Amino acid sequence: FFIGDLLTYGTHINDTLEKLISFSLKNNVEFILGNHDEMYHQLIIRQESSYLEKLPEWIKLSVDLTLEKLDKKLFQSIKMNKFYILGQSLICHANSLILDSSNKKKWIYIDSLESYKEEAERLKSLNFKLAVYGHTHRRKIFFKKKHHKILFNEKPNFETFTFDLNKSSNLIINAGSIGQPRSLNDLDCAWLFIKEDQNNIFQIKYINFEYDINRYLNSIDKEYSSNLEYANKIKSFFTKYN
Repeated sequence: FFIGDLLTYGTHINDTLEKLISFSLKNNVEFILGNHDEMYHQLIIRQESSYLEKLPEWIKLSVDLTLEKLDKKLFQSIKMNKFYILGQSLICHANSLILDSSNKKKWIYIDSLESYKEEAERLKSLNFKLAVYGHTHRRKIFFKKKHHKILFNEKPNFETFTFDLNKSSNLIINAGSIGQPRSLNDLDCAWLFIKEDQNNIFQIKYINFEYDINRYLNSIDKEYSSNLEYANKIKSFFTKYN
């Protein structure tokens, strides 16, 4: 699964799309719609987006530069689903509110402990045991066993975590980010591996890989040479931990 937000903040727009499409043609891949993906579809079709209007000016500039370079037909050729349901598992970009397309809060962050607790109750009412999200760029694990304390791991490492969903109420996992990680005090890029056996036992592992952050920062400087203030704001996702 690619769970949304393929574009914005970067510079190699069409190269990114071509790599993702090439990978999807060789593998069984599902693309999930993110808030930025929805915004670009709206801008291509209607030349306007209510979500765009809410963004700060420096992100709007990134969106404008992305649109300027974007191969629109290539982007529109990617079939994206709003969510994917497999048994009692839900995979989507932000939260379970996406199941109601009219809900205006479908892109709210699930990030704090309280928001995870609220989301767990929504998932329970919808009969989901497992949910996998992105959106916040922060890898996290929320796990609540029946009649036991909550496990809330805000910076899971790269070991294997095992969860028995026969005995739990909900397991919510944020996959983090490949291109722009924002986890607490680290810049570890990661993708998420999930293995389920026949007894509803899940093994969760974040896979870390090297990322040339300096090369990315240099590309931002080059792309935003006319507005270094905005360039530094985009780079701040990476430079704030230096």
